[in-house]
Amino acid sequence: MPLIQVNQLSKQYISDRRPFLALNEINLEIQKGEAVGLVGASGSGKTTLGKILLNLIPPTTGEVVTYFSNHCERKSMQMVFQNPHSSLNPKMTVFDLVAEPLKIHKIVPKDAIHPRTLELLKLVDLDESFGHAIPSQLSGGQKQRVAIARALASEPEFVVFDEAVSSLDASLQAQIINLIRKLHRELGLTYIFIAHDLSVVRSLVDRVVVFYAGQIVEEGPADLIFTEPSHPYTQELLNSSKLITSSPKTYLTCAEQSQDFRGCPFYSHCPISEKQCLENTPDAYEISPRHWAACHKYASDTAAL
Repeated sequence: MPLIQVNQLSKQYISDRRPFLALNEINLEIQKGEAVGLVGASGSGKTTLGKILLNLIPPTTGEVVTYFSNHCERKSMQMVFQNPHSSLNPKMTVFDLVAEPLKIHKIVPKDAIHPRTLELLKLVDLDESFGHAIPSQLSGGQKQRVAIARALASEPEFVVFDEAVSSLDASLQAQIINLIRKLHRELGLTYIFIAHDLSVVRSLVDRVVVFYAGQIVEEGPADLIFTEPSHPYTQELLNSSKLITSSPKTYLTCAEQSQDFRGCPFYSHCPISEKQCLENTPDAYEISPRHWAACHKYASDTAAL
């Protein structure tokens, strides 16, 4: 049984007084202990899905079903945002920031709050001397460690990392990536990591889900997505990141899709598009075990899921 199951999920926004679909009938399962990467261009729907999973915004249609052992969803799910400075109260000390969820959710008895807070700081590789500091006295990497410690304080079963290292320089990115790996290994943490930098995602997840214009166009084990990308958009995304080869073409933004559009969202940019790609939304076809792509070119030799 999955930890989270997403069924036919859609989200519609209004832009310039006209509706557009940020998510279009998304289906997704996240297993307990799994690390899943959501990748795609800006505006592809990754962050919208993350917010819906955490009940921060409602879907327009569809549902999210959770199977948490704790019935308090607010306690069971947490988010680590892109900018740690904006997610931390600038007037609170590091100790108080991390201890606050322990008090609100009554995770531990009152006399255990202090030692537990110190344990959480140690877990994210911060010395207890940082407990008296306020966010403005910390580096970007230290702030993100505090944000992660605060997220872990409520003992969540599921965490969304939303571009959690994109605001950091390369050396700090490496430190936070190593920290997230450690938490996944030691705590069995289930998480989604949202990013547009594929090189970061590759080192952090078991499975990759590729978004384009509000739809999942490819999904599969991380190793297969990076070595044998099947959807034309995934191939171009990897090319633009220079992980496979350099390419003069980059498709790093997504056009808004109207609700009545029925073709492949990548049609106008795809180098192998045909008439049917404009007229019909492709099914998801299994390329290999647990690896599928939504592209008409696989219709003749694979079965639709």
